[in-house]
Amino acid sequence: MPEYLSTFPSGFEGIAEEAIRSELKGAGKVRVREGLATYPWDGDPRRLPEMGLFHNSFLILSKPSAGDFRVMIERARRNPIVLDRRIVPPGTGFRARFWKNGRFERVGDAELHEAERMIARATRLPIDRASPGAEFWYLIRKDREAYFALLIPKRGERRAPRPGELSPEIACGMCLFAGIRRGDSALDPFAGYGAIAERLYRLPGKRRIALGDVDPKKSRFLKERFADRASPPEIYTADARVLGALADRSIDRIVSDPPWGLYDKSIRDIERFYVECFSELRRILSPRGTMTILSAAKEELSRAAERAGFAAEARLDLLVNGKRAALIRFRPAERGKATAIAE
Repeated sequence: MPEYLSTFPSGFEGIAEEAIRSELKGAGKVRVREGLATYPWDGDPRRLPEMGLFHNSFLILSKPSAGDFRVMIERARRNPIVLDRRIVPPGTGFRARFWKNGRFERVGDAELHEAERMIARATRLPIDRASPGAEFWYLIRKDREAYFALLIPKRGERRAPRPGELSPEIACGMCLFAGIRRGDSALDPFAGYGAIAERLYRLPGKRRIALGDVDPKKSRFLKERFADRASPPEIYTADARVLGALADRSIDRIVSDPPWGLYDKSIRDIERFYVECFSELRRILSPRGTMTILSAAKEELSRAAERAGFAAEARLDLLVNGKRAALIRFRPAERGKATAIAE
C-alpha cells in the first residue's frame, strides 16, 4: 500500500490524526510527529491536497535516513521509483528540491545534477527547472527523519496571503477544533477576509453562518466573496462589543481570531477589550454552544473569558506567524464556577 506524508501547522497533531482517520477511509497506522503525519492509504492521492489542514502532501518514494543531502541522493538511488500516473502523467517535466529544518536549501551543482540524473533515469521524465509539473523533494527534519518524496500538486494557483489574513490551514484547524456539527449556527465576529467563513462552508451539512467586522471595506469584501453561495452568510458591519442585530442565545458556535493587541494601537487594554467582546458573545451564545478563540495574548484571553462567564474546556498551543498563540475552546460556565485552563 502506498505511504503518504502530510505537513500541517504545529500544534494540530491530534486534529490531524483524527482528520486522517475520519476522512481517509481505509488508512493504515497513522504516525504523527510535530507538524507531520505519515500513513499508508490505498485511495486516490488527488484527494489529499483538498484536505484543508494540510500545507503539503507527498507520496513517499523512500526513506534514505541521513542528515546530508549527498548521502540521501546516493541511498535513494538504490530504491526503484514507483510513480502514480494520477499524480505525474507521462512526459511531465520535473525538478528536484531540497528542504531542511523548515526551509529550502541550496545544494552544490554536483549534488543537484546527480539527483536530477537519477530521477530522470528512473522515471523517464524530462528535467524542467523553470515550469515543472512535478517536484521530487529531499526532506530532512530537525528530528533527523529524512524522506525522498513526490509532491502531490494542489489544483489552481495559490495566492499570497493578505496582510493580517489567517492562513487557510489554521482556519481549517480552528473549525475542526471547534467541533462544529451539522446544523450548528456559526459566527465569526472578527471575520476579516473570510478565512474562517470559507472553512465553515466546506464542513459537511448546511448551517446558518453569520460574519461581522467593524471595517466597512471588509464587510463589502465579504459580501462579494460569498455572494455566489447557495446560502450566503449574514454579514454585519459591527463592533464585536455591540452585536445588537443578533438575538440572545441565537448562535451555537463562535470561532474567531480577534485582535491580539500587537498591531492595533487603538486597543490600549487588550484584556478589557476581550471582556467587553466576550460579554456580548456570551449573550448571543446558546446554552449548549461554545466559543473558540485564537490569540497570542494568552493570559489576557483566559482571564477575560473567565470574567465574562466562560469556562475553558480544551486548549492547543500553536505557532502563528512566528508568534506563540493559544487556541482555546470555551463553554458558558455555570454561575459562579468559571475556570480557565492554565498555560
